[in-house]
Order: sequence, then structure tokens, then C-alpha cells
Amino acid sequence: MLRRIIAAAFALAALIMPVGATSAVADQYGPDEFPCTIELQDGVVTEGETVHVEVWCAIASTGTIVVTDEDGDVVDSEEVTVGAGETVMFTITDLPPGDYTISFCDADGEELAESASLTVLPAAVPGDDGDDDPVVPDDDGDLAATGPTSLPYLATAGALLLAGIAALVVTRRARSQA
Repeated sequence: MLRRIIAAAFALAALIMPVGATSAVADQYGPDEFPCTIELQDGVVTEGETVHVEVWCAIASTGTIVVTDEDGDVVDSEEVTVGAGETVMFTITDLPPGDYTISFCDADGEELAESASLTVLPAAVPGDDGDDDPVVPDDDGDLAATGPTSLPYLATAGALLLAGIAALVVTRRARSQA
């Protein structure tokens, strides 16, 4: 009897886990929902370098290329018209070090392309060791928050643990009464 309960708990866990693992992915936009794409020549550049942005659209689109910093402040923008199947080039210069988001939106603010990320590293500082990599001053030590949260998995594990404990209690009471 106990083996059947444990097997049922594992079967239930196998059914629940893929749902939790794919729900975050299902909420993301698919590539077919955007009529345009944004391509960066390089997503990580050094301060002072020019960034080349290409916007390609499957259908004729008029919108604004918007560059925002980490705080959501607009750093640069330009209104462009892209013909069907055509590409428009946009260049960005003189960005200070930091992380930026580049988006292409229509007049109503609706995104026409999935946003692209850009990181600008500080220029090399004196004391460079001679390699091509810039020397980056120490940051505040905080780690970037990446990836999905594990809270749904922990909640599922806790629920299965409680179900297993309840199954053991019920089984032991049934044995002691028999």
C-alpha cells in the first residue's frame, strides 16, 4: 500500500514539474509576434566605441529606435521608416559605461521588435597588462540577478514532502488499528 502511495506521489511530481518549468517560457513573446528584428554588431563594447544597430522589418514600419539606460531614461532616439524586407542602420556614439536597452516602437509605444541589450565597458585605465581586454575597475560587488526563481520548485517539493508524511501517518495508524 505504501509503495503505491509513494509511486503515485512520484507520478504526480513528474506531471507537476514540467508545468512549472515551462510556464515562464510560455509567457515570453514568440519570434512570430514581432514584424521587425534588432541586430547589434556587438552587444558588449568599450566606452568610446561606435555601436552599429540594424533594424529589419518584414512589413513596412515606421517607428522610433529608443536607447534607454538602466534607470529607464531615454539616452538616444531616432524616428525611422523601414520598408518591407529592408534594413535601416542606426549608430550610437559616446555612451558612458553601463547597461542599455535598444527597442523599436511604433507611435503608440507598442514594440515592433524584441529589445536588444547593450553593455558599455569602461575604457582601459592606466596599468593595463597589455592584452586586448580593458581593465575594468572593481564594481560594488553585487551579483547580477539571472535566471528564473526556484520558488515554484521548492513549493512543489514541500507539498510532496507533506503528502509523503501524511501517507506514512495514515499507513501507521491503519496498521496499529488492524
